[in-house]
Amino acid sequence: MAGCILIIDSVATNRIVLKVKLQAAHYRVFTCAALVEARTQIADAPPDLILLDMTADGQEAREFVRTLRANFQTSEI
Repeated sequence: MAGCILIIDSVATNRIVLKVKLQAAHYRVFTCAALVEARTQIADAPPDLILLDMTADGQEAREFVRTLRANFQTSEI
């Protein structure tokens, strides 16, 4: 069974291209445009891998990663 990947990127084109390529490789892919939306998605169904655009939100994205690492349920993502 292929893994589940969450793509977090504010640019729709990036999300679409990555999703199509990863689905062609038989991954289950979910996308989010914002970190707020991603938090909800992760709480509902934690992915195996997160691809996060660090350039758009900078400090907020780094804090998001720190929060994931500090949480026991998401620290292995």
